[in-house]
Amino acid sequence: MKYIFYFSIALLFSFQDPGYVKKANKTIKDSVFVVGDIIKIPAILFYSSTQYGEMNQSTKDSLNAIGDFLLKNPNLTVEVTNHTDYRGSDDYNNRLSQEKAKACVTYLVKEKNIEQSRITPKGCGEAFLLIDEDDIKKAKTKGEKEALHQMNNRTELVVTGVN
Repeated sequence: MKYIFYFSIALLFSFQDPGYVKKANKTIKDSVFVVGDIIKIPAILFYSSTQYGEMNQSTKDSLNAIGDFLLKNPNLTVEVTNHTDYRGSDDYNNRLSQEKAKACVTYLVKEKNIEQSRITPKGCGEAFLLIDEDDIKKAKTKGEKEALHQMNNRTELVVTGVN
């Protein structure tokens, strides 16, 4: 009976809540990384949600900083993950986030000469919101609500390998 009890407790703690969101725990200024680290990067903004391939200078500056980080850390392989807010359909948000992640990877490979094998795009859509809909609805002004939506619209680096 003891073993069943311990086994049940082990099972309870071995599964994470599907709504659990792991927040960035590193920055591009850190120097020690392990697989699973989420690296906070400069904001990557696109002109609009319908023109995700078009980048302004601010976007290029952010991607250049990421490229420089990857060049200084040739032992890392990463996943560029892009997230959206909950506005729009699931299908649209999944497609949009995948295309934004791909646009980032394409830029880093072509413009910063990052090896394609070191960097993978991943669109997460609205699966991992930092701010949920109920909290956004509590915001008092339209500007506050938009700022909260933008916290969900983010791009992160996830360490997938350390050689």
